[in-house]
Amino acid sequence: MKKKILASLTALAIVFGIAVTVFPISRAAVVPYFISVNDTLLPFNENNMPLFQNGTYLIPANVLPSAGVFVVDAVSDERVMLSRGTRFVIFYVRQEVMIDQDGNLSWAPAHRTGNRFYVPLTPVASHFGLTYEIIRRDDIIPNTRVSVIRINPNQFVNAESFIGLHSDAIRDSYNRHFNAANQTDIAPPDDDIPPSFADVTVYLSFYNLSAGSTEEILGILSNAGFLGTFFASADDIVENPGLVRRIAGSGHTVGIWIQDGIYYEEYQSASDLLFEAAKLTTVLVATNLTLEPEELPSNLVVWDSMQSSGNITAASVINALPTTSGARHGVRFNCSENTAAILPGVLSHLRESDYTVVPIVETAEPI
Repeated sequence: MKKKILASLTALAIVFGIAVTVFPISRAAVVPYFISVNDTLLPFNENNMPLFQNGTYLIPANVLPSAGVFVVDAVSDERVMLSRGTRFVIFYVRQEVMIDQDGNLSWAPAHRTGNRFYVPLTPVASHFGLTYEIIRRDDIIPNTRVSVIRINPNQFVNAESFIGLHSDAIRDSYNRHFNAANQTDIAPPDDDIPPSFADVTVYLSFYNLSAGSTEEILGILSNAGFLGTFFASADDIVENPGLVRRIAGSGHTVGIWIQDGIYYEEYQSASDLLFEAAKLTTVLVATNLTLEPEELPSNLVVWDSMQSSGNITAASVINALPTTSGARHGVRFNCSENTAAILPGVLSHLRESDYTVVPIVETAEPI
C-alpha cells in the first residue's frame, strides 16, 4: 500500500506540477468560529478553533475522535491519517493531496500549525459519513458574527433550538478567551465571511432507483431538508411501487426515465405504471438518448439524464457547482452506495453556501 501511495503522489506531482516545497502559511485572523460534536459545544480555544481559508472550512483533527474518527499524525512528515472502521484517508500537507483506502488521490488543502493539523471539513464528512451544518448568527455577541459548525447534529434539535440552549455558553467562553488575550477588535474580517450563492439555482435529480440505496438517500435528503426529483423507469416502478409512493409522499418530484429507443411507447408504458402505483401523472421525462425533433412529443418536458457514475467524490461535485450570478445547474446522481456516502457533504456545502436548491418541476426550462 505504501508503494502505491508513493507512486500515486509522484504521478500526481508530474502530471499536475504539484510542488513539494513547503511554503509558509499565514494564520488567518482569529474569528469566532465554534465547533459542536454530537451537540456538545467544544471550549472556545486554540485547540478547537476551526479556520475558514480560501472558501474552505478546516477543522482541527483533534476534535474528530469525539465523532468516532480515529486520528494518527506524523508531524515530522507533515501528514495525518484519519480512520473509521475499514475506511481511512491520509492527508499530505506539503503536497495538498489526500489518498483513501482504495488508492484514490485528490486535492485537499490540509494545514499544520505547530503540532496541530487542520483537515478540510467537507471531504472528511463525506468520506466517513458524518453530517454537519453551519449556523451563523449576529445576535449572540454585539457587532460580531458567530459561526458554529455542528458535526453530527441531532436531527430533532434544529439550529434555533441549539442556539437557544448554547447562546450563554458561546457568549461567556468567547468573552473569557478574548478578555484574557486583551483583544478588543474582534469582528471577523470580510475575507473570512463565506460567500453566498443564493442567486444560483441547483436542481437535484436521482436515477436508477433499483440500485439499492434509494431509501438511504431519501433519509439523507429528509434530514437535510432538501427536495429533489427522482426519475423512475418502468422497471423501477414495477419492482418497487411502494418506494415510488414514498418518494412522492415525501414531497419529491417524480418523473419518467427513458432508457430505450422506442421513445413514446416507453413513456406511455411507464406513465401508466406510475399512475397505477402512485396515482401520479407527469409530463416530466429524462433521457440521454439522441432524439430527432419529430420523436419528441410536444407535451413532454425533456431533461438530460447523464447522471454521475463511478466513485465520484463530494469535492468533484462541489467543484463543478457554478458561482456565476443567475446560473442554473443540474446535479444528477445514481442511487448508489457512493452517492449515499458523498451526499451529506454535498448537501452541507449547498446549504452553507446558500445555493437555491430546488426539485425539477414541469414548468422549469430544461438545462
